[in-house]
Amino acid sequence: MEHFGRFCYTRDEHADGKESVKPFPTREELPYIWEFLDTVHREQILFCEKSRQMMVTWAMCIYVLWVCKFQENRLCFVQSKKEEDAANLVYNTDPYQARMSFIEWSLPDPLRSEVTCSYAKMRFTDTKSLAWAIPEGGEKIRSYTPSLLFSDEFAFQPEAEQAYAAARPAITGGGKFIAVSSARAGAYMERVIQR
Repeated sequence: MEHFGRFCYTRDEHADGKESVKPFPTREELPYIWEFLDTVHREQILFCEKSRQMMVTWAMCIYVLWVCKFQENRLCFVQSKKEEDAANLVYNTDPYQARMSFIEWSLPDPLRSEVTCSYAKMRFTDTKSLAWAIPEGGEKIRSYTPSLLFSDEFAFQPEAEQAYAAARPAITGGGKFIAVSSARAGAYMERVIQR
């Protein structure tokens, strides 16, 4: 994973021109983000409160992409409040706009995978893995057995508890559930963290 991260680029919408595309930070440059990724890789369930601009969502997009590129037959859900928000993390209509597709298309040619994209989905030919952007709630999850469910801004999803409940059988079967969010008082995520 760390070797792969050396070839990944992110976008900084606050910077101008060529300065807006930046290499993902190394462990030496941003140790906390790699400690976070180490924890994601090690743990089956993780709830992580974050502040904005910490690159946690970018890090998770790199992690999901790495799983899909290098592990066979993975079903990775990327969940956010609305499908559009989740699609902006996986693939919308332009490979250079959504985060995961931007990272994939910015890789050097030898590291690029054969990928078929449609709205909210990236299918990886060689590994037969799928990254799928879904809206909040448990209904979409209940019909499938995801290998990984990454839920972004989990504290701002009114149906967060239902999504986590629907994911529990997949987690018990060996899947991962990773929820990240900026803090929100009274949210289901706050209750889980305070247990």
